[in-house]
Amino acid sequence: MVLFSGLLEILMASLLYLYFWFQVYYPILQQPRISQDGYNFGNG
Repeated sequence: MVLFSGLLEILMASLLYLYFWFQVYYPILQQPRISQDGYNFGNG
């Protein structure tokens, strides 16, 4: 069961990492990007 608990820890850490990644970076990536000369790149 040691292997299973280690796998579970990795899974939990990955889910936590993904959760924080989406909370922090996803809204930033969804913002419309506009370059300095006014060209709109759209979302993403």
